[in-house]
Amino acid sequence: MKALLIGHYGGRNFGDELMLAGLVRLLKRRGPLEIRIQTPDGAVSAGLRQLGVEMGYSKSPMQVLNGIMWADTVVLGGGTIFHDAYPDRRYRRYWVNLVLFSGIFVLARLMRRRVSLVGIGVGPLRRRRTKVLTALLKWSAHDISVRDRQSFDDLESLPGSSDKIEITDDLSAFADFELHHFSGQDSRTVGVSLVPPDAVTANNAADVEVLYEAIADSLGKSLASGTFSRVVFFSANVGSESDTQVADRLISRIAGYARQVRHVSFDGDPANFLRELSCCSLVIAARYHVAIASTTLRIPTLWLAYQRKVMDAAPTYGVATQDIFELGKLRLGSPQCTAFLARITGAAEERIGSYDQDRPLRDPTSAMVGLS
Repeated sequence: MKALLIGHYGGRNFGDELMLAGLVRLLKRRGPLEIRIQTPDGAVSAGLRQLGVEMGYSKSPMQVLNGIMWADTVVLGGGTIFHDAYPDRRYRRYWVNLVLFSGIFVLARLMRRRVSLVGIGVGPLRRRRTKVLTALLKWSAHDISVRDRQSFDDLESLPGSSDKIEITDDLSAFADFELHHFSGQDSRTVGVSLVPPDAVTANNAADVEVLYEAIADSLGKSLASGTFSRVVFFSANVGSESDTQVADRLISRIAGYARQVRHVSFDGDPANFLRELSCCSLVIAARYHVAIASTTLRIPTLWLAYQRKVMDAAPTYGVATQDIFELGKLRLGSPQCTAFLARITGAAEERIGSYDQDRPLRDPTSAMVGLS
């Protein structure tokens, strides 16, 4: 059997590469299988070749067509691509991606390939065009696994049968990096993972900028008081929605503590990123998979939900209500924001969440039909 994996792959996003590693490992367990992936330029990393990915196709129309013609099964692997959580100004650019992705899977279905949507997130679906394009995606699929209840509900609300949809775990849980091997926490290091303000579901990106400045100021106070001895900014996405500028801007705001501040950018290898993350004693995470990874590593984590998908994931990982904050709703001076900033300066005692590392995992590929 031959499977073509499609997603935002290509070594520029920690979460996407973590999910890809999990997906490849799960598929390889199912028996002999040839795997190829789609990346921006068709390149495949050495690490993925070691996992068993044979080659890649670029995103050019002819390469996409060649990939579909080669494959028996076309797979959308992980991620929340079909949503309209972005503010209007960002969505006007983003919806073109929805057209392209839905078109690929509709074409694959019309070409009589098996279409599987594996471990995906969906929603929110607020705009009519998003609902139409997501309904096309649902129609094209033979089987669908989603990573949370809200995604299931959103898909179920669209036309077509929902019998082919099941709720499973996120693909990152199957990446097999043996997270317990990374536990080397420094008791006075805080990690910070933020997203660009225009990626936040909020009416005013300027409010997010102001909040980010307050976070930087609070981090500076924690360094001055000795609550923390080091701050590490993590850029989990270094691609089109890069975290780098946000991190650099906040680092410059606390330039007086330059020797105590580091910036770690994702280098394409999830293991390296996890190793750095594991050294933290507290993580402030907006990025979905940074929040999941640090929680799984048993590091006290403050979840900053920049989009609904982060809120949707929280129950699976035992996140307490007081440990998750909706980034788009935090306003300086509000009780919730004051409580959040107090956590950074060390005015509140941190605790480890209730994530059960031994719970049975629900395999996102279990519903796939036609793979030996």
